[in-house]
Amino acid sequence: MSSLLWLLGLAISASVVGSASPAHAPPAWTDERLVAHALGGIDGYDYTNAYEAFTANYARGFRLFEADLLLTSDGALVARHEWGAFFNRKLEQNAPDVPDPAKDDAPLSLRAFKSLPIHGAYRPMDLDDLLALLKKHPDAYLITDTKSTDPAVVARQFGMIAEKGGEVGKEVLARIIPQLYDLEMYAQVEAIYPFPSYILTLYASQLSDDEVVEYVRRHPKIGAVTMPGERASSAFVERLGQAGARVYAHTINDAFACERYRQLGVNGVYTDFLDPSSLREEPPLRAQLDRITTAALGLG
Repeated sequence: MSSLLWLLGLAISASVVGSASPAHAPPAWTDERLVAHALGGIDGYDYTNAYEAFTANYARGFRLFEADLLLTSDGALVARHEWGAFFNRKLEQNAPDVPDPAKDDAPLSLRAFKSLPIHGAYRPMDLDDLLALLKKHPDAYLITDTKSTDPAVVARQFGMIAEKGGEVGKEVLARIIPQLYDLEMYAQVEAIYPFPSYILTLYASQLSDDEVVEYVRRHPKIGAVTMPGERASSAFVERLGQAGARVYAHTINDAFACERYRQLGVNGVYTDFLDPSSLREEPPLRAQLDRITTAALGLG
């Protein structure tokens, strides 16, 4: 009996917390529990950002994708996590030698980038390719991971996204979610194009929980906050929810870890290899508490 009362108390407490009205309603894309990190893993490979990764993971049920975006040496925007010999080896690409070792991380040209298959099998993509996929799949959303906080680089990156996205269609731009790295970036991107919603990432942030919560409260277009799993405390997650933002943890490839974060109130995770179909069932503890609450309150 005592354990039943404890579970009932926990259930009622969770119900009260969950019923607190947020400052503003999160956007529809935050209903997705999984984000396909770097367009999702394929054949055991991660960080490909490849055409085949998108199409394979869309077929698996993903609808929320994250892509890394970098500028090439000739100013094109491409889906790539980082430049340099280390990443060329990781992707098994026979990239041209760099004459100056001090410039090992120098970007490739667009032509060189597009000419190098990833792991000998997958197609690298530029911004045009990504926009074409969004046009073809009208229920897919794209989170941008543009890396830089340099205002000049941000202006070039999002200027291209806004221009090329507008050419493809405003409804495509409406499904692009800029990922923000600091509090100043919001105003800069908004001045380039007023995207419907944003996601704030904390992996490189020194902001306190109080600062993040207050900023989210004052900027209702920030629909979610993403953070390393170790920062996702239940108290912080709850406060962000009350401010109007859902929370994603990154990068999680273990279903049990995903469930632990879910029990803390985390909305979802960035992942390479988790399967959306495995997360469609209600979490066991949550379902158990709901059943107990329903029975105790005579609602069944």
